[in-house]
Amino acid sequence: MAIVVAEHLRACQPLEWQITASDISRRILVHAEQGVYQLDAVRTVPQELLKRYFQKGIGIRTGSCRIKPELKGRVRFERINLFQATYPVARKQHVIFCRNVMIYFDPPSRAIAVHRLTQHLSPGGFLIVGHSESLLGTRHGLQAIQQGIYQRP
Repeated sequence: MAIVVAEHLRACQPLEWQITASDISRRILVHAEQGVYQLDAVRTVPQELLKRYFQKGIGIRTGSCRIKPELKGRVRFERINLFQATYPVARKQHVIFCRNVMIYFDPPSRAIAVHRLTQHLSPGGFLIVGHSESLLGTRHGLQAIQQGIYQRP
């Protein structure tokens, strides 16, 4: 996601941006925060992007690569439980991706999670859920844009 944003903004005036990546699993967050990938895992990434955003491993790190510090610094990692009272993020988010999570919740739990996520969206901001997920039957005050994409008025 950080590469997509960085590529989109490459030709623009410098703009401050940051991504907050979250999960409930500390183990997953520790692994993700390292930003190290096996070369097989990034084989479909175009060579131009690999050169621009990754450093190839050498020596004992041969066969892996890592995200360059200038991109890695744009991503903050936070452990978030969607049911905790407050989230460690600003309330003015432009986009929140919550993909393939709602399918595990019963309707009352889904309503609580969506309400809390919506509180962190800025006006005009988007909540994006998985394609197999729907907020039908959940009161949320968002406008459905298309399957899985909702906007706060």
